[in-house]
This record gives sequence, structure tokens and C-alpha cells, in this order.
Amino acid sequence: MTLAYGICVGPTDKFERIALPGIKRVDPNAPILLRHDQQSIFQAYNSIIDEAASLDIDGIVFIHDDVFIRDDRFASKVISLFGDPEIGIVGTVGASNLRSAECWWYETRGRVYEIGRTIDYGVGTLDVDAVDGLLLSVAPS
Repeated sequence: MTLAYGICVGPTDKFERIALPGIKRVDPNAPILLRHDQQSIFQAYNSIIDEAASLDIDGIVFIHDDVFIRDDRFASKVISLFGDPEIGIVGTVGASNLRSAECWWYETRGRVYEIGRTIDYGVGTLDVDAVDGLLLSVAPS
């Protein structure tokens, strides 16, 4: 069971300092698909999806280049959730009953640790209508 990790890398060293060590720590043999100098994150992610189509993987994890994955069981948890045919997207933070694209301002669920603080809207496996893009995992289907 394998996940691929897709990252739109900015013009700083954040990927090398933050995201890469986290991925290597929790999923050391996973394919990492990088995009540099993109016009948009949408183009980057779409091209990563196209590239991943030729891989034998159980999903793609899109993360920002400044996200460090802390959970040692992250990959197995995501793959396990994708075993449920009703689940196609998994993320760290999501929301329901959206009235705009600002999903953090509605019925928000999830937890994120930022430098010096925790943003906590509850933990667990929760249904939401949208998932924030800071960490967004998609099933192969």
C-alpha cells in the first residue's frame, strides 16, 4: 500500500526544511512529485494527478511545502480510510455548510499545529463538505 505526495514548491527552502523531512519520517519510500515555478497550484496539482496515473498507488497526498506531517501512522490511516468506497477525500481541516471559499469560518472540523499554537476544531473521522488544501489526500478513484 503506497501513497504519493504532491507538492507545489515555492521559491524558498520550506520544502527541504519542513515538508520533505516530515514525509521521509512517516513514509520513507513514498514517491514525491514536485512542481516548481507553477503559474497556479491548480495547474501543479492537475499535472501531479496526470503523472500519478501511471503509478501503482493508493492515493495522492497534496501538501503545502511548509507542512510537517507528525503522525507516524499517517499513511496507514489515510489508506485505511480510502478502503471505504464512500470516502474519496481526506484532509486535516474541513468544513460544512459553506457560504464562501473561506472554509475555516463555518462549521469547521479538524486540528492543525502551527508554530506556537494549536488550531483545534475537534479530532476524529468527521464528515465535511470541503477540505482545506493545506493537506488534502485523494483516493485513486
